[in-house]
Amino acid sequence: MMRLFRKIFLITLCVITCGFTFTACGSPKDTTQIPIAPPNFAALVQNQKIELTWGGNTQTVDYYEISKDNGTTYANIGNTHQYSFENLTNGQSYTFKIRAVNKKGTSPESTVTATPATEASAVRDVRFVLHDGKITFTWQAPAYNGGSAITKYQISALFEYAENGIDNMTWRDVGVGSLTYTYDNFVNGYNGYAIPIGQGNHFFIRAVNSIGVGESIQVIASAPNSYPDGSPYPPQDIWTIAGHNQITLNWIQPIFDGNSPILGYKVMCIPTSNLNIVQDAINPNELPWIDVASTARTYTFTGLEDGTEYSLYVLAWNTLGIYELTLPSMLKKATPCC
Repeated sequence: MMRLFRKIFLITLCVITCGFTFTACGSPKDTTQIPIAPPNFAALVQNQKIELTWGGNTQTVDYYEISKDNGTTYANIGNTHQYSFENLTNGQSYTFKIRAVNKKGTSPESTVTATPATEASAVRDVRFVLHDGKITFTWQAPAYNGGSAITKYQISALFEYAENGIDNMTWRDVGVGSLTYTYDNFVNGYNGYAIPIGQGNHFFIRAVNSIGVGESIQVIASAPNSYPDGSPYPPQDIWTIAGHNQITLNWIQPIFDGNSPILGYKVMCIPTSNLNIVQDAINPNELPWIDVASTARTYTFTGLEDGTEYSLYVLAWNTLGIYELTLPSMLKKATPCC
């Protein structure tokens, strides 16, 4: 009887011992921990877009969750180390958060704030004045800074042109508060650079923000007596902005004023279907011009019909008259819309 009891005890002990051994050898202890906050969380600013990147984790990660509204909402983006938000508003600041998740829980958040932006649009209302052998330019800030503050303006000229492109010209920096720059010695040329009759110097002005350089505006200007006396040349860089029942006509002053001050501008807007009245005109002064001041650089035609194409003109005049009206170099077409 005693021998039977001993045998049962040994068998039981063996089973228990083997069971513990199987558990220890077959299923190692789980050492997984909650992930750390994703390291090196960084943002790359682009036009209406922010590209986010982050580093690896010291713990196993099943997936990441990301937020663009400072943690109000999160989205599961899988196990990746980069993600982009598109169709954002330039100039608006966004606070992004990222956190790692595994079966043990969710990591602390990493945070970065960024503002999408692009280059600025062109400067506006560029003007120049010739005085005492100098030429002074003035301009207004761009209508759109690209979503990033303007840090400076730059001006250059064709005689400073480099063979390998506009960006390698000699650009002169202008502070954001001045909006003006003067070139000295602008008399029939510039510092020894002769300007032949019938030509002018090409100048370029642009705005700069944290993203880069904006669109350049080109302005052509002539030193006094570089051209023969006469009526002013046509305004340059003419463009239109169409709106509901209206079109705004914009321009930069002529290359040359005819060696006589510009006394004003004449603007005209007629339906393109009636363009024959311009083509058939014997005396351009008899056309339906509207007179505007010599200081004007824009005019808005109102009461137009949406969906109808219009032809627009602008000419400068002085005591010697207006420049010969030609087509199509002085013609701009636009269609108002709702």
